[in-house]
Amino acid sequence: MSEEKAALSKYMRVRLNEMGRTQAWLSEQLGMNRTTVSYYANGLMFPRSDSLGRILEVLQGPYASFDDLMADSGRDIRVLSLDERRKNLSDYIRQRLSEKGRNQAWLARQIGCGEDLISYYVGRSRYPKHENLERILNTLGCPLVELLQHSDDLLRYGQRGVVLSGKL
Repeated sequence: MSEEKAALSKYMRVRLNEMGRTQAWLSEQLGMNRTTVSYYANGLMFPRSDSLGRILEVLQGPYASFDDLMADSGRDIRVLSLDERRKNLSDYIRQRLSEKGRNQAWLARQIGCGEDLISYYVGRSRYPKHENLERILNTLGCPLVELLQHSDDLLRYGQRGVVLSGKL
């Protein structure tokens, strides 16, 4: 796989994850065949320049051009384990609730779920779906994007807890 294909593939998978979207969604947005988008996302094909521009535009990432993406492509990407994600979220919820002088029951009412579900998240036995994660963070006064801006290591965090570490 060429360096360009690998960089685009990695970027597409990370951005789709961050956005909570699928390759099928991207293919609809681009008006392309799902197989073609799959080939791009898996590094099997590289798009023409017009298609590449549309991909970057639809994914709404930090890169204005493919050259910008290539300049950043040397950074490592890893996926947090489920245990790491559960611990990070549990610690964060406990800290924010304590700062606000609130409890888990209050959080459950605010996001419209049962107390037992919040208890599972805080007790590290479950991890929320992306929608619930966003509701929790917004309720605690820290939207997902803000949480990411204040973290040294956590730059990319989607449903699967993707982390991009290295230089900023």
